[in-house]
Amino acid sequence: MRSAVVMAARAGASSVTQQEAASALQARQHLRRHFGYLPIPIAFYLVFCGMALTHVPIDRMYPAETGLYSALVTTGTDAITTATTMKYVNIGSQSDVFSWLTDTFIPTTFVTTDYNGKNLTNADFFRRIQLFHSILGAVEFQTTSATLVACSGSGPLQTIYPHCHDVADVATEYFYLDAGTTATEATALVAAKQANGTWLSLATTKLDMTLATYDGELKIMNIVTYALSFGLGGYIHLESDIVAVPTDPYDGAGPIVLDVVVGLFFLGTLLAEVRRGRQRRLRDLVGFWHVIEWASLVAICVFYVLWAILCSYIYDGNFTILLTAVGASSASFNHGTNATSARANLTQLTGRIKLMGQIMTSVRVVAMVVMLLLVARILRAMRFHPNLNVLTSTLARSLSLFGPLFCVYAVCVAGFVSAGHILFGERLHAFSTLGYTLVTVINLSFGQFDFASIADINYYVALFYYWSTLIVLFLVLFNLMLAIVLKSYDQVTETHAANRSVLAEMSVLARHAVGRDVTAALHGKLQSTKASWSAKDVATDLGISEARARRAIRDVKTLAQVQRAPETTAVESDSVVARLETKIDRLEATMAQLLTQLQATRPSTPADVDV
Repeated sequence: MRSAVVMAARAGASSVTQQEAASALQARQHLRRHFGYLPIPIAFYLVFCGMALTHVPIDRMYPAETGLYSALVTTGTDAITTATTMKYVNIGSQSDVFSWLTDTFIPTTFVTTDYNGKNLTNADFFRRIQLFHSILGAVEFQTTSATLVACSGSGPLQTIYPHCHDVADVATEYFYLDAGTTATEATALVAAKQANGTWLSLATTKLDMTLATYDGELKIMNIVTYALSFGLGGYIHLESDIVAVPTDPYDGAGPIVLDVVVGLFFLGTLLAEVRRGRQRRLRDLVGFWHVIEWASLVAICVFYVLWAILCSYIYDGNFTILLTAVGASSASFNHGTNATSARANLTQLTGRIKLMGQIMTSVRVVAMVVMLLLVARILRAMRFHPNLNVLTSTLARSLSLFGPLFCVYAVCVAGFVSAGHILFGERLHAFSTLGYTLVTVINLSFGQFDFASIADINYYVALFYYWSTLIVLFLVLFNLMLAIVLKSYDQVTETHAANRSVLAEMSVLARHAVGRDVTAALHGKLQSTKASWSAKDVATDLGISEARARRAIRDVKTLAQVQRAPETTAVESDSVVARLETKIDRLEATMAQLLTQLQATRPSTPADVDV
């Protein structure tokens, strides 16, 4: 019995029917169209990535920003002794600000000696940080001070604390350290400010420091900003940022060529979508994948609008004049007849570079959005094949089941966020705001949190909070979500991806593209003669070897297994399910009425007549 089954299976594998040949011919046309289109969105993505990385030169921005960050932000030691230098992130009081300025910032910024302590003889190396980043103009210090007013309230508490500060009524003061200042001179100026006692005082609410540099080796401008916010409770919030901007993004033909190629892909995609829109109904054009197509086109337009604005600032003649006036000027920014104009030019220059940095950040964010949308277009192009469509199919099935569970997850997260904020917010920065607490709770649920940081506050409360968060959010809810995803993946692979192979189908199409079209010839023969041919019959009639005939039959059977996917498979939604249920109910009601009518019109039988 078993041998008979094996022989029958071999006979079926070495023969082909007319229906299989017809299905293979139709499937081949379908696969040729989709496999032929697939490289287009992939190429679009790669070209855009190449263009974005050319306009946003990360390979030059990273060493520039990292060099400045290591010199101006991380320089110093964590151990605070009389023999160590203060690190910026360790500033905890106003006196620490002066220690950091005199011991760390000034020696690093105003360099006049090499690493051996010898004076620099080459004037080109003056005014440079780490001998690479030339300081433009001066370092700007802006202090904001609040007005002293009477504290609100009455009684003994007002007597104990009579005066407060109105942070809404502030005054601003500027102070500059010229780029040509030596470290000794800069230290003396800061020491004089400290001795005066009014530059940083109890009324000071904020200290902003701005430093603009240019690296000619990398052709990168940098804007370095420090923001020290002095809270009314004595807490100092520290922020620092470094933004790099290329000074000549079109220094060759490469960027222009990439822009042109991206424009060609953009126009091709736009024309294809417009043509598709004319051929289809409006309801079909608001589907998920069509929204992705149009969103990618809109995002590319936004990217180039921002890029055009940035380039207009970079290549502006007034910007060049400001660079020359500030960078090549030797005027003092604090005293002298030209101090006012020098400060005005420096303020305009730093403001312009800050604006350019903000636009550059926006360009990078929009570029990220475009890249993600272009990746989604690639996933859309892969939907024709179940093995390539496994990600989107799994997500579609999972999202349809995530609704109720996500509501439960959101409620639990909200509970742990509010509890963590009220328990630990007064002591820990990670819980000081609801936003920070949300991020902390998510990290805690994935094990990225140090229990010791909350254990020092209240061990038993922290222990209960920590393990309850892990158990509920991770061990239960997260694993339920993971189970839904795995179940959806199993359903997708079992239902759609069985008996299909991307490599096998691509190899069949490649052989048919470079060799004789045996499938079409075989289909024509089967239509005109008999319905089933063996490998020997195919070899004899088509004039090929029997081995090639068997391979042709295997190709036909491979293509015959292809089940054409619908062109627009939208993600299942509640509205679609509701309409389907309504139709089923209507069909059941119609069938019930039909059954009632049939029973009413049934002819009488002798058994139905009473004797």
